[in-house]
Amino acid sequence: RTRPDTSHIPESIELTNEFGFFCGAYLAEGMSNSTQINITNNDTGYINKVKTLMDKWNVGTHTVSEDRNCEKTNIKGHTTSLIIHSTLLSKIMGHYFGKISYEKTLPDWVLQASDDFVKGLVDAYISGDGTVSTKDGTLSASSVSKQLIIKMMALLARYKIFSTLYSYLPQIKNFNSVSTQYSLHIPPKYSKAFAETFTLSITHKQNKLNIHYIHNSKERKCKRDTLNDII
Repeated sequence: RTRPDTSHIPESIELTNEFGFFCGAYLAEGMSNSTQINITNNDTGYINKVKTLMDKWNVGTHTVSEDRNCEKTNIKGHTTSLIIHSTLLSKIMGHYFGKISYEKTLPDWVLQASDDFVKGLVDAYISGDGTVSTKDGTLSASSVSKQLIIKMMALLARYKIFSTLYSYLPQIKNFNSVSTQYSLHIPPKYSKAFAETFTLSITHKQNKLNIHYIHNSKERKCKRDTLNDII
């Protein structure tokens, strides 16, 4: 809900883990307009990590939960959204990260940000938009923004985690229209490096990483050609 008192958003925002998580959650699950930010995820812990930062800054929020049923596609589901009431934050996030899914990107300064910030951002992004294979623990994440996926691949490469870019056009079926999806895929050798570097806040995704990489000492090989630092 909105608050009658003034928010305490700092004039210079420190690139902390919690702010990184907010940025990653926005990239994966968020959108903004001129007055508010909407972040949608059904995991309570995920939403609460963003809300904790907003409470710290005295920014008004409220949560909306609803069941949805699309008659055209027969897709049913439950959604939970955190609505953040801040014209300033809406302007900041829209400017640096994009307002809607097609515009999403990573500003160049993120590539040089502190490990603390990056670990929060990657956690939130992969926890939100990523999948972990039950079969072999490989990681992937998709977006309609090719630029976001390419920048995310570059960010992961900073930690010697290398990935492949794929694109595909979903079948239209009952939808009015479809858009090209861009996906980064991290093979087992580098999914293991990911598991050793990052921890995911979504429990069931982290548990899959634990099973395949944290509790399993099996050596993972790279099937791609390598030459020194080139893959």
